[in-house]
Amino acid sequence: MSQANEFWVVAEYKDGELQEVTLEMLGEARKLADKAGSLVGAVLMGEGVAALADPLAHYGADRVLLLDDALLAQYTTDAYTTALAELIQEQAPSLVLIGATANGKDLAPRLAARLRAGLATNCMTIKLGEGGALQMTRLDYGAQFQRTMVCSSTGTQLATIQPGVIGVGKPDTTRQAELTTVEVKLDPNKIRTKALGYLKPDPEKIDLTEADIIVSGGRGAGGPDRWPAIEELAAALGAAVGGSRVAMDLGLIPWKRMIGISGKSVAPKLYVAAGISGASHHTGGIRGAKLVIAINNDPAAPIFQSADLKVVADLREVLPATAKRLRDMAVSDEQGGQQ
Repeated sequence: MSQANEFWVVAEYKDGELQEVTLEMLGEARKLADKAGSLVGAVLMGEGVAALADPLAHYGADRVLLLDDALLAQYTTDAYTTALAELIQEQAPSLVLIGATANGKDLAPRLAARLRAGLATNCMTIKLGEGGALQMTRLDYGAQFQRTMVCSSTGTQLATIQPGVIGVGKPDTTRQAELTTVEVKLDPNKIRTKALGYLKPDPEKIDLTEADIIVSGGRGAGGPDRWPAIEELAAALGAAVGGSRVAMDLGLIPWKRMIGISGKSVAPKLYVAAGISGASHHTGGIRGAKLVIAINNDPAAPIFQSADLKVVADLREVLPATAKRLRDMAVSDEQGGQQ
């Protein structure tokens, strides 16, 4: 049964695991629903993905709407937009949250156009104001200002959430959700694209918000002559390269690779901070990281307060030695597999 003021989250997953931004959105939706006395719905689209219903419940969903169809096995604009638009028109939730990921940025505007609904993009937080009006906050003007948009519409509102900003709450494994299987009505002749497969993304080009491993450098990494050590370690780890504001000011990284409150907020599985002092501007952008390794020759560096593993050492010695060790291990594994 639908709820007119229900808050929905469009679940996104990779390799059978929910993306971090999905868990962040569930937490945000849970807060909204608790305040409004409503429910959280999670929309799960794909083929053979029903097993993800339980973790969706653990992180806040009251019910999971499962759209299981072969045409939804891989993301395509036409299939996902059509299936989701029909479901929203039928059940009219108050708010639909979508991750500001590569797929989400493609889906959300098309969905908004199809539904003729309002869309707020790259939001950091969403709150309920007086009278139940939605208040959506995002960074603007090169992340120099915060802007809060108030939605007074009574129809469905769409919003995309910036990954790595809200943070993931603790799961409640005792929670259970109602599982509703939704009939999917898709015409394969109207789906103009077909996913043939996926190539592993180039760490140098992948958006930092979607990277699993990031090696980041700061002032302590040195100038352009020493920066290759950062890139060498990243290559050995198969990691993306980021940096602090100082690294950007020195021209070592472009703005889109700067991590911090006014840059990218990231949530990788592993974050290596090399020669970064740890100003609050930077650490505010890595709160979602699962494991933080900090390398700095100053034992009093503030970055160590945010680190899980602290290495007090000279980067000129640690980085090349670590990269070499990783390469040697990779060669050994490859040779062992060929025997």
